Amino acid sequence: MNAPIAQGIEGVVTLTRGELVALVLLAVAVAVNAVQLYRARARKATLYHGLVGLFNSIGWLQARELEMLRQVRGRIHANNTGDARLVLQEFAAHLHHSHYTLRLLHEQLVATAKSVNDKDPRWTGDRFGYVDDQLEALLSRSRGW
Repeated sequence: MNAPIAQGIEGVVTLTRGELVALVLLAVAVAVNAVQLYRARARKATLYHGLVGLFNSIGWLQARELEMLRQVRGRIHANNTGDARLVLQEFAAHLHHSHYTLRLLHEQLVATAKSVNDKDPRWTGDRFGYVDDQLEALLSRSRGW
């Protein structure tokens, strides 16, 4: 059973059946690992793009909540008295808490996106998922407030 089935050049390398089977299995395992690596990279990219989309969606929800909060505060200071004013103040407190919760989730997504793709410069400490041009536009808009 251990008789050589193939001989190499000038008889230097000989393979037994067990060694040949082991080499074939090794080649199959390497091929399967290569396919799994490719699929993992594709899944990682899909996950990363999903995180970026979720990050942007939460950002838009935050912007909508801030606008609603501004409108509610305007109504509170209008000629509302009594129960209407109390209800509006309670709703404003709820909006403020909801905005804070979304901000926490936003920051958690930054940490998750950074762990998935640490080469993207948008996910460094104080960038919150924005590139330089986007940060400058946000800062210029906020200076006008």
